[in-house]
Amino acid sequence: SPNLVMDYNAAYQVLLGNTRLRFSGFFARDYMDYSVDNLMLFFPENLFDSFAEGFVTNTTNRALGIKFNSILLPTLTLEGQIYHSGSTVDNLTYFNYSITDTVDDFTATLDYKTHIENTIYENTGKANLAWYAFWNQTVKAGVEINSIHFSNEVGRFDAAPNPNQSSTQFESGFIQDKIEVGPLQVKLGLRTSKSTTQGDWHLEPRASASLNITGGHRFKAAYGKYYQYLTTMDSKGDEFVQFLDYYQSLEDYEPLNSIHYILGLSGPLFGDVQYEMSAYYKDLQQLYRTTYSNTLSAGQRSAVIEGGSGESYGFEILLKGTVGRLSGWLGYNYSRGFRSYPSILDGRRSLFDADQPHNLKSILMYKLTPDIVASSTLQITSGVPRTWETGMRMHASYDPLTNTYGSFATYITPERNNVRYPSRMVWDFGWKKKLRAGFGFNLAEYLGGVDSYMTMTIRNILFLHRNPVYYFYIPEYGYYALDGEFLPSISFGYSLEF
Repeated sequence: SPNLVMDYNAAYQVLLGNTRLRFSGFFARDYMDYSVDNLMLFFPENLFDSFAEGFVTNTTNRALGIKFNSILLPTLTLEGQIYHSGSTVDNLTYFNYSITDTVDDFTATLDYKTHIENTIYENTGKANLAWYAFWNQTVKAGVEINSIHFSNEVGRFDAAPNPNQSSTQFESGFIQDKIEVGPLQVKLGLRTSKSTTQGDWHLEPRASASLNITGGHRFKAAYGKYYQYLTTMDSKGDEFVQFLDYYQSLEDYEPLNSIHYILGLSGPLFGDVQYEMSAYYKDLQQLYRTTYSNTLSAGQRSAVIEGGSGESYGFEILLKGTVGRLSGWLGYNYSRGFRSYPSILDGRRSLFDADQPHNLKSILMYKLTPDIVASSTLQITSGVPRTWETGMRMHASYDPLTNTYGSFATYITPERNNVRYPSRMVWDFGWKKKLRAGFGFNLAEYLGGVDSYMTMTIRNILFLHRNPVYYFYIPEYGYYALDGEFLPSISFGYSLEF
């Protein structure tokens, strides 16, 4: 089936007196029609006399804007930006499976479909003024206005489009003062924001400090209150693949809000190697969830969005630098996340859907010769938690006017996120060589380039290691795991510098 993935970027910059203008634009268009049917050759034929599973997705993203930076006085600058951005997604996920019972002579058929259509576009204008004042102070003040339009529809298959449309506007302003006194740097700020459909202003105090310690070490601390006026639909349990978030406004609800605390320490370790350590805690005081199933079954919007709360915490250790010919970084992250909603386990706390406690990443480069560099990218992460369902509840509807009947299932389980996928391991190799002759060198010379390089990337070295991203149930077989990449891939290319 045809697949299309493309994007275009353009930018132009000009200096007019003391003002620098930058015009930029972006457009991306993706179409993917993916079917699992071709993989059925690995299974016994009698299990898949009638089977279809996959997705069809259409996405479009665009952005267009102007950014300016002006020097009004030697101690006063003005920055601003005006831009338009938009996103449209049409995603269909399907699962069809038939089993024929030759003994009792009947056929059982499962036919599940998920269809989500979402459009969001935004017009934004913002500006901030910076004053480089006495006593090493930098005082900033700014304003921002966002006008956003939403169009959402779920579960439409053969009917004419009838989306749920809404619009809203966000307004915000801030003031910040950065003070430097010897080894100490302090930032104090206050942001205020509101949604015009809601009407109330919300204050967001923020503060951070950093202290330089003997030996080149630095201690950091930060605190902040944050508000957010948009939420997204959770469709991970209903779609084969979720490519984009499906946004909607919280115009009738208290905005999402959270409080963040961060501590950090950084500095030299040995030679040209440095370390960074940080720990954080987030008190997620107001959260919301909206699901595909709720949206289908609820007759009004108030039944679609459910409020809740949560928390997350963790720490990170990062080493970066150069040892001889070897350079790069190695990082380890430990994090936990929890959520609580009244309709889930009577409000008891459960694991966040994206909870992955352990995450090890590294990017290393080794200079074989002055012209050749080999690289390695490694990532090992804990698997995400999933709910292992123990039952199913059917929802049905009948339309007497058209004499049609429809139904869909929601899963029943006494626990939430009670199992975890196996850990994921991804390892890629790279190769970069500076060219002294040949096609790439001649092309760079013809185009007026400075240098040219040949690059090679080998992806998915550990393709024999199971990295499941999706499971589906096969009667008489059990749960079968699918990976996103089945075989290694090799890519070559040229990189030109001008």
